[in-house]
Amino acid sequence: MEQALTLAILAVLVTMGLALIRAFLGPSAYNRMLAANMFGTKTVLLIVLGGQLLGWPSFVDIALLYAMVNFVVTVAVMRFFEYDESVDEPTEGAPELHPWVLAARDPQADLSASVRSGPPRDGARGGASPDRQTRRRSLRPPDDGGAPR
Repeated sequence: MEQALTLAILAVLVTMGLALIRAFLGPSAYNRMLAANMFGTKTVLLIVLGGQLLGWPSFVDIALLYAMVNFVVTVAVMRFFEYDESVDEPTEGAPELHPWVLAARDPQADLSASVRSGPPRDGARGGASPDRQTRRRSLRPPDDGGAPR
């Protein structure tokens, strides 16, 4: 049993090293954060395996606490990068960004025409369907006290 735990710990250490390499070489901030989150997850696994190897089951509680901290830190850092101005712009051939996305990235942009036009309306999301409008009209009480129209 100890040999299996030792091999598992070595395998986790190797994957932690690979995660660190990805964190330092990642092409974007999101890839780096994903690698850092994976490193934190592997750390939780390493704590549990080490506790089992040493015969200290209380390490599971420590690992759970570390997992919660890892989650909160990951969310906080991702929120920080969400508003980072150095986010890569779309490359050529990428679909055009919606004007509202552009307005969120550049508050000084003149988007008065797109704001007046409102949100994009497609068949699935825009407005009520004709059946729904007819149903609403038929459920309204009559205006003239109950006389048929």
